[in-house]
Amino acid sequence: MQRRTQSARPAPPAPASRGLIFLAAVIIGLTALAAYANTFAVPFYFDDRQAVTDNDSIKHLSLEALNPPSEHVAGAIGRPLVNLSLAINYAISGDQAWSYHDLNLIFHVLAAWLMLGVVRRTLLRPPLMESFGEAALPLAFFITLLWALHPLLTETVTCVAQRTESMVAVFYLLVFYCFIRSVNSEHAPAWRLGATAACFFGVAAKEVMVTAPLLVLLYDRALVAGSFRKAWAERRLLYAGMVTSWILLAILMLLAGQRGGTVGFGLGMSPWAYALKQCEAIIHYLRLAFWPHPLVIDYGTDVVNSITTVWWQALLLILLVTGTVYALVKKPVLGLVGAWVFVILAPSSSIVPLTTQTEAEHRMYLPLMAIVTLVVLTVYAQAGRRSYALWIVLAMSLGLATFSRNADYRSELTMWTVTAQQRPDSKRAHYNLACALIAADDYRHAAAELAVTLKIDPDYADAHCNLGLCDTRLASPERAIAEYLLATQIDPDEVQANYNLGCAYVELGQMPSAMGRFRTATQLDPSYGDAWVGYGTALVHLNQPAKAIKPLETALKLEPNNTVLLDNYGSALLSLDRRNDAQTAYDRALKLNPNDSDAQHNLDFIKQTGGSGVE
Repeated sequence: MQRRTQSARPAPPAPASRGLIFLAAVIIGLTALAAYANTFAVPFYFDDRQAVTDNDSIKHLSLEALNPPSEHVAGAIGRPLVNLSLAINYAISGDQAWSYHDLNLIFHVLAAWLMLGVVRRTLLRPPLMESFGEAALPLAFFITLLWALHPLLTETVTCVAQRTESMVAVFYLLVFYCFIRSVNSEHAPAWRLGATAACFFGVAAKEVMVTAPLLVLLYDRALVAGSFRKAWAERRLLYAGMVTSWILLAILMLLAGQRGGTVGFGLGMSPWAYALKQCEAIIHYLRLAFWPHPLVIDYGTDVVNSITTVWWQALLLILLVTGTVYALVKKPVLGLVGAWVFVILAPSSSIVPLTTQTEAEHRMYLPLMAIVTLVVLTVYAQAGRRSYALWIVLAMSLGLATFSRNADYRSELTMWTVTAQQRPDSKRAHYNLACALIAADDYRHAAAELAVTLKIDPDYADAHCNLGLCDTRLASPERAIAEYLLATQIDPDEVQANYNLGCAYVELGQMPSAMGRFRTATQLDPSYGDAWVGYGTALVHLNQPAKAIKPLETALKLEPNNTVLLDNYGSALLSLDRRNDAQTAYDRALKLNPNDSDAQHNLDFIKQTGGSGVE
């Protein structure tokens, strides 16, 4: 009687050829380029202005770029690699946005290529190889393609300031790629060194990199070592090296000082209220992963003050987190999927308030990878290769949706019109729409949007200030003054409101009041050139040339090529019988603008009469 033998384990699938892998990578890159083809002309706005146009540290490609300011630089505070990347863009195209969008897309494609490698090699690990090994490359291709084309990622790829997410994703995935390659490799030390280095680069891109060592450990236990004890015993030096990157992160966070006063405790936002908001936000993110509509660029700073408002989201979130913990114990591979989502979201979506945005779609850039992977593998387990047709159709649909969403970014006016429609109760959406309308010289509609803003928040000083500007442009100086006064009462330190108030008083011929407001503006912001111009000019008109000299000279240091300022400075000097100095000022004005009739007239007067006053 023939003896029965135990069934042999399936042989490992034949490795995919490099040509097929290269082809998959090229297709992913080209489809991503097609989906984002309409983003290269998208202008800077929202956080981009702070990150680029108002960021002096990127204006010179030097080591200074590795030391971003600790405030007023959205996205780059405490993130030297992000700031350096912006400096490289500035060296290429200055204030023109095209190179910034080029680099954003490059980071996105790099992240996709690394994801392709990580997913393919993960599916070839023993716990998954039997079920998915034969189709590892096509499955990895479809998973990566669906993720790369998903509309939920548009904010990260299209908004320049949000490249922090794609940059950290590159290093995050590089850690995993290097770790996977290090397993059973004769070059294991080099790969482990690469994983450690990627951790250090990652923390210099964004703080979420702090979670990478934990997820690598969970991955090791689930797919490589089989237990935490064995993972630690075999790779303790790797984990120690990766955790050492936390020291660099701590230094960067200390230098950033609560990221310019926008992140951390004691900033006027309750951790409990923020945590309740995150219950709502995370469930919303998960819905957008499956149905990405509507997508919103700015959810504002709202929080939730009562658990009764979000009770079902909180309950669902607790069930999902509990299920993830249970799966990590009983089914580690499945638990790893949930951990990837919740662990990566934890730094921004737990109890530590981020006061500038309590909800943001770009936070799903990395977590979305796990959700797409789970969906594709689940469907494949049931339908096999028949599911490929579904993924092709879905990828085309997602790509078209992404292209359509990117069309909303073509101008500030378009984006904020869409956002205000989506978030009718958002004061920031209506305010930003009003600013876009002001930039388009549509003051009547801007005033209407500002009225909506002030209905939502009557104490919004900036809205009162801009409504005053609209009233000025609509020939209602008295109403403008009333709005500016309200803005200064709400916020006495509002520089722009004081300056605009001074200009409004000038329109009404109330020069003493104008002078007082200009002087206040210079005291609040000594670098505000226009305020010094207004202050000095008002003193000239009040026939106080001696007092006007110092503010006018201060203004000239800030705006040396301002011909109107040079004319007023010359007039003040001439009134003080300082003919030679006045002549120098008028000569400078004429050199800058040969058609400056006022300067020419007064210069002729000096030369013809030798007089000491302005004719």
